[in-house]
Amino acid sequence: MKKWMAYVTHGARDVSWLQAGNLMSANEQEFAVWDAWYRPALRQARVVTYPERITRIGNAPPRTGLAILLLAGGGLVLLTLRGVGRGRRNELLLRWPWLNAAVRGRVYPEGARVAVLAIFLLMLAALAVGSSLSHRNLGSVYLWILWWPLVPFLLFFSARSWCAVCPVATLGDMVQKLPGLGRKPAPRWLVVGGIWIIEGTFLAITWFDRSVGLVSSVRLTLTALLLLTGAALTVSALFRRRTFCRRLCFFGALAGNYSMASVLELRPRSADCMGCSRAACLRTEAAETAADGCPMLERPRSLAANRECNLCLTCLRSCERQSLALRVRDPLRELAQIRRPQVAVAGLAAVLVGVVAVQNLGMLEISGVLERRLGEITGLSRGPLVSLIYAAAFLLPLLLLFLAARGDRRAFAFFGYALIPLDLGAHAAHNLLHMLGEGKSVWWVTADLLGLRSPLDIPGGHPGGSMGAALLDASTIKVLQIALLLLAATASLAVARRLQRRMGREIGFSPLYGLLLLLVGVNLWMFWVPMALRH
Repeated sequence: MKKWMAYVTHGARDVSWLQAGNLMSANEQEFAVWDAWYRPALRQARVVTYPERITRIGNAPPRTGLAILLLAGGGLVLLTLRGVGRGRRNELLLRWPWLNAAVRGRVYPEGARVAVLAIFLLMLAALAVGSSLSHRNLGSVYLWILWWPLVPFLLFFSARSWCAVCPVATLGDMVQKLPGLGRKPAPRWLVVGGIWIIEGTFLAITWFDRSVGLVSSVRLTLTALLLLTGAALTVSALFRRRTFCRRLCFFGALAGNYSMASVLELRPRSADCMGCSRAACLRTEAAETAADGCPMLERPRSLAANRECNLCLTCLRSCERQSLALRVRDPLRELAQIRRPQVAVAGLAAVLVGVVAVQNLGMLEISGVLERRLGEITGLSRGPLVSLIYAAAFLLPLLLLFLAARGDRRAFAFFGYALIPLDLGAHAAHNLLHMLGEGKSVWWVTADLLGLRSPLDIPGGHPGGSMGAALLDASTIKVLQIALLLLAATASLAVARRLQRRMGREIGFSPLYGLLLLLVGVNLWMFWVPMALRH
């Protein structure tokens, strides 16, 4: 393997299967076994300049029928949810008794927390003592190929429900049960500046990944998870409830933005709350210390947004009047009806456009050539050059949003909310490549854990590379990505249109439409050109 890596690094552009096998192993018997496993794919794939990466040869047509079937299935799901949301019984716990039984029986979230925490501890153990190769390590594969690619889809269909079962938050809740810990209110500076701290942390982590390859390093992944868990436990030991989730968790910021475009919501029936003085629903000292109080320190009786609700359903189960309902809704309504938009939330939406773009840019097969030429022009080494590209990627959308708003703070805030569906769709489309292009790795490492045979057993190491672990061919995945991006672009334009109907006399929306079309065009180009995978 090292010989092959050295060979391709020092200038050989294409390496044949025979060359790769000879370089990977001097043992002819081992190579024969490896070659026999790969023989069915010899006419469809070739090894290129990256170690452990395979790309499809030629322009194989997508599986049109399969792509149409998947798109139709997704459309059917959305139409079903829309129908549920418009029906008389759009309250899910009334419509689906099995879901109500799961909530009342504490299968969710308590049972789910136990299961997720067990998997999380298994992942930490695998990262600590397992293989140092990311594609062989169960912890790395579960985190970066299973969980992270699913995040945008989870947030769209179930809002911030992941935060209710998050293992890091669960450990923090356990710490708060210790006597004398987690009882202080968050300091003023944290309440006011928390969202800016979150955005800075999010940018630092994504820059770190872009610079040193967090995703491809088992040890760095373990270190990041331990630091995140340690920070959450420390904050939980000092302050009440889930202060870390609200004020410091970078994933919480991402989830907060995306959950505003979710099809799910928890809302009170205002009429049922009239005259109620239940302590857990009031923003008082009693509410913050009540056993059945909101862990996110929200007021259930006046809940009107998804951003800070983690759908733990504590309030729903403990409400004597049963005045709270879990509903399906129009995913664009909250964004289009926003009354007091936050500049920090809008800024994060603009930054996320750049973050997804720079992640896509780093995966393009031409990215190495682009970086080398840019390095020759600027005279910068790779480290400073990557930092420059990353800084430009998140500052440019901010600048464009500022220009579209003509420098007006209020317009900037409203325009930023219109970017959120595009953020969510572009992020989901990007992650679709990892989920469908590397999905078999999840089963391979699971089979290895259970002692079952898998392709990981073959001599020479990883049999998958760039597309060998794919669930679908690259062309079909590309069709699905572009369809998802166009759907998200339509949603952002629809939000902009609804905002314009409300505020057209106060704010000019033409620059916003131009900005959206520009961002969609850039994203379409990046999804259209060939990409390589991380593992």
